[in-house]
Amino acid sequence: MSDWERFLRFVPEREPGTCWLWTGGTSGGGAASEHRGVYGRFAVGSRTDGTRRKIGAHVFAFVHEFGPVPDGKIVCHHCDTPLCVNPAHLYAGTHATNVADAEARGRAFHRDRATGNGKTKLTVEQVAEIRAIWAEHGRPGQGVHGPVSQVELARRYGVTRTAIRAVLQGRVS
Repeated sequence: MSDWERFLRFVPEREPGTCWLWTGGTSGGGAASEHRGVYGRFAVGSRTDGTRRKIGAHVFAFVHEFGPVPDGKIVCHHCDTPLCVNPAHLYAGTHATNVADAEARGRAFHRDRATGNGKTKLTVEQVAEIRAIWAEHGRPGQGVHGPVSQVELARRYGVTRTAIRAVLQGRVS
């Protein structure tokens, strides 16, 4: 069986014009269906001669269809779906064009340039709001509407409890 035939076993639906969703292993571990926002991984090369390695499933699809990724380029998605391996949805671009594309489509990881942190999920306004909620409702036995836990704040703002703790300790501005 060729690498392409083996690859297609992990792409059960391949309708033209649609995203071909990878169902094999992912960069996050486990099955692709268990993880949103991670990229598919595919093993290429031989175990026998020691050339076996894992690459992005979307990269494999691109290379199969268009040839090697040009120097200085990465494989990007037109469709904004990390698990998509449809070659028609892939293109070679630079990291800078990929980031600009993500920002233009509102899918960049950071939401607020004012923080200066490219990985933040919280805006300056949300940080202030979290601190205000915690000051008013965050301690057991206080607050008009009862106490609010750090876990509840994390759930409400879509971040981890560690991120909330960093906000409350002043490590995030």
